[in-house]
Amino acid sequence: MPSPTSAQSKPGIFASLVAASATHALALHRGELLCIYDGEGMRLTPVCGVLWITEQDGANDTVLLPGETYQIQKPGLALVQAHRSAQVVMEVPVGTPAPGRVDLVSCSEPATRLMTFPQCA
Repeated sequence: MPSPTSAQSKPGIFASLVAASATHALALHRGELLCIYDGEGMRLTPVCGVLWITEQDGANDTVLLPGETYQIQKPGLALVQAHRSAQVVMEVPVGTPAPGRVDLVSCSEPATRLMTFPQCA
């Protein structure tokens, strides 16, 4: 399993998606927020901690416990918040387009762009 990464810029982390699924593990501190743009199909699994997930225009929110998996259902913005410190594995399955962007927002610091994905023509 990949090791967690801090909130540093990670351009192209899901850039090569054609041959295999792409996975990335990330440590989230309590209250930190992942903003996933156009991540439809991406899977999120907490290894530890508790995550709250809501999607733009979604009717329901989801709370994930360790080992549970959630697949983003809609295009647009999905928010993932750590209720307590967590490690989350993000997976883009084979044949699924990479998210447009993933940002990490902390209450104590300005937003940090974690990943930028190339746009396909």
